[in-house]
Amino acid sequence: DGELLSLVFRVDAAAPFAALGELEIAAAALEQPPTGDLLSVRWQHGGVRVGVPPGLWTNEVLRVDEGQSAAIDGTLLEVRDADSEAGELRFVLVDVPDNGSLIGLQGPLGAGSRFSQADVNGGILRYGHNGGETTEDVFAFSVSDGGGTPLTGVFSIRINPINDLPALVALGDVQVNEGQSLDIDVE
Repeated sequence: DGELLSLVFRVDAAAPFAALGELEIAAAALEQPPTGDLLSVRWQHGGVRVGVPPGLWTNEVLRVDEGQSAAIDGTLLEVRDADSEAGELRFVLVDVPDNGSLIGLQGPLGAGSRFSQADVNGGILRYGHNGGETTEDVFAFSVSDGGGTPLTGVFSIRINPINDLPALVALGDVQVNEGQSLDIDVE
């Protein structure tokens, strides 16, 4: 029985979310038909990397109709960290949206408000557009696992415009002489 192939795979220690270790796969040439396993695999684990800052995994654009609200969930915004659970990844709202508001479990969020990745995953974080004639909005955030330098980012929102009907404003008493015209503005 001689060794035919041996392959060692080492995980790059600089890779985010990497578990340090080696994977060794070995196969051997056989003189007789096999009676047991043909392949042996050994994983030598060096442990999860601790102290690595969180990484921005997903940051997709939220699309919402003018004047409406929508949830910002983990399919749109996700931060991951090898040594932290979703509830331990804490966001801080650095800059609020200009054309709407962020709403959490307790109501509207202002600069300095906090929420977790678990809140995002649970669909608790919502954006509500103010109904204005704007087509985009953003908010800035930082996120930390409680140690090291926080990760910073910007989340983008695209507002789908709605063709609003014009509104007639009450004019009150207006007099117009015969043969003259009066211009009326509609909003």
